[in-house]
Amino acid sequence: MAEFAKSLIIEFIVAVIISIVSPFIPYLTEFRISLAYTIIIVTIIAFAISVLYHFQIQQMKKSKSSRIGARKFSCVKCGELFEASPPDDVFTIANLFPQSVAIKTVEIDYECVNHHKTTIYWTAPPTPARFFISNHRPT
Repeated sequence: MAEFAKSLIIEFIVAVIISIVSPFIPYLTEFRISLAYTIIIVTIIAFAISVLYHFQIQQMKKSKSSRIGARKFSCVKCGELFEASPPDDVFTIANLFPQSVAIKTVEIDYECVNHHKTTIYWTAPPTPARFFISNHRPT
């Protein structure tokens, strides 16, 4: 990253110096001046393309690094946001309080930027059988 940025900066500085100095050199013919300007323009365009390409690659890496299904939660103590993901594709519902014993729950502790611990309880969405059992009241 640092080497790439250094090479781009040096390339840009050389292009600017050539564009400033070349009109003042009296022995350059018309062809050499137009060739110098063409080289400068191509260099500047290449610089812009490489910067945009590098920015696009960084954005792609950033989007791939964020986890699938991640959501933002706020810390209960300080209110700072942190990102939490479900542990798998089954336990996808997040709660701040534990559910009943009959419902399987995955308990995960997260830490905000201020190092406060927040526990999130991940449960599975209700299936028809589980919904019936948990909501059935004997008459």
